[in-house]
Amino acid sequence: MLMIAIAVLVLGTLYAVSIAPPDQRLIVGVVVVALTAAGYGVGLAITKPGTDQRTYYSIAAAIAGTMVAFVWISNKRKSWPKKDDKK
Repeated sequence: MLMIAIAVLVLGTLYAVSIAPPDQRLIVGVVVVALTAAGYGVGLAITKPGTDQRTYYSIAAAIAGTMVAFVWISNKRKSWPKKDDKK
């Protein structure tokens, strides 16, 4: 199940970068990577070394960081120029 969740998040990240305007793609990618890494770091910081928690909490926190990035992208997307379907 974890591998499926990670695969979905990676696909979501690729989709978010692909729909971003060309001048915003790097920013979107950096935000996703930064928040994922920050979540992972928080997960490591709140657990004791040498326990199973260290593995699972850090992965869960990284997933949570990615989800926060997706919320940011969703809000940011409202200000992106709309594509004209009538062309």
